[in-house]
This record gives sequence, structure tokens and C-alpha cells, in this order.
Amino acid sequence: MSFLNLHLFNLNKELINRNDELLNLNHAKELHNEEMLRQQKELKESRELLAEANRLISEQQKKLFTYNLELEKTVEQKSADLLNTNEELIRHNNELRQFSYTVSHNLRGPVARLLGLTDLFSKPLPQEEREEIRIMIKRSSHELDDVLKDLSLIIDIRK
Repeated sequence: MSFLNLHLFNLNKELINRNDELLNLNHAKELHNEEMLRQQKELKESRELLAEANRLISEQQKKLFTYNLELEKTVEQKSADLLNTNEELIRHNNELRQFSYTVSHNLRGPVARLLGLTDLFSKPLPQEEREEIRIMIKRSSHELDDVLKDLSLIIDIRK
């Protein structure tokens, strides 16, 4: 073989080696590209899942906000109702105190007179005085009866 042929043969051999190297590098690059595409696909799927999760969280936050507003309104209404009920109970308690005072006062007079008159009636007295005491006892009994009827009427009206 001539020198030129030998040189061309060596160059050809070197070109073949470099070509093999380029093919190996190209193959490695393709594998690397495939790996990058797979990772991009996984990343895209993860982003989509994350976006859906964020959308669900946002919807739930809106629902919770609305529910909290409704709860606050309910609590405010219940608080107002309780205040009104409490004020009404205070008013009823005051009315009951006044009623019991009135009952006590209105019953005390006729009962005290009846007690006093019956004490007098048990003593020896002339017939005229006994008759007067009997009339007074009857009058006081009627007064007591009137007071009880009035109280009963008041209770019926309040019902």
C-alpha cells in the first residue's frame, strides 16, 4: 500500500471512530432528551393535580366563609333573642314581686280585721255588740272574698 492509501486508510479509520463516538453521543443525547420529556410530563401532571387541589381548596374556603357568615348571623340573632327573653323574664319577675306585694297587702287588711274581730267575739259581750261584731266579721269576710276574686281575675287576665 502506498503512503497515500495508508494515510487515507488511517483517516478513514479515524473518521469511522469519530462517527462511532458521535453516534454514541447522539444516542446518549436522545436518552437524555427522553428522560427530560418524561420528567416534563410528570411535572405537568403534578402541576395539573396541584391546580385542581388549589381550586378545591378555594371553593371550600368560599363555602366556609359563607357558612361562617351565616353562623355569625345566627349567633347574633340567638343573642338578641336571649337578651329579649332575659329582659322579658326580668319584667315578669318585677311584675310577680309587685303582684306578691299587692296580694300580701290586700289580704293582710281583711285577715287582720277578721282575727281581731274573732278575738273580740270570744270575750263575753252584750248581745248588741256581738251582733255588731258578727256584721263586721261578715263584712270583712266579703272584703276578703272580693280581694280573692279580684286576684283570680288578674291571674286569668295575665294568662
